[in-house]
Amino acid sequence: MALAQGRCRSQLGNFAAEAVEDRSRRNLPEDKNATIEWEREHADEPYVHFISGRLTPRDSAEIESRKNKPLLDTEADSTKLLFRHIEEYERIEKLLTSAELRRDRILREIELRRDHIGRRLRAASDEILDAQVKAPRIAAE
Repeated sequence: MALAQGRCRSQLGNFAAEAVEDRSRRNLPEDKNATIEWEREHADEPYVHFISGRLTPRDSAEIESRKNKPLLDTEADSTKLLFRHIEEYERIEKLLTSAELRRDRILREIELRRDHIGRRLRAASDEILDAQVKAPRIAAE
């Protein structure tokens, strides 16, 4: 009974591997790297034939090749992805540039208005001070 349960678990493990391998056929780099990582972790498990259910042990060379299989180059995949979606990136870049220009114009306008209001306030303050200086002091003489 324990042997049968172990065999079932092993077969389920290989079904999971086949499901991961099935996803990797979609040519998604993340899925391919997931498959490679799964193969590295389960390199010594025997292969279970999908239809017959027969267990086939792996030889040492196959186990070593599965343990040492390199991951895919994600930089190359990122480059391909960028070229595939370059028009969308350009559109987003134009929107960002436009937003930055508007922001800069608004900030410049705020500065100009602040400087203008500052000059007007200073002039009004100077007029008040000058009026106080020119006004005759009423003092008890």
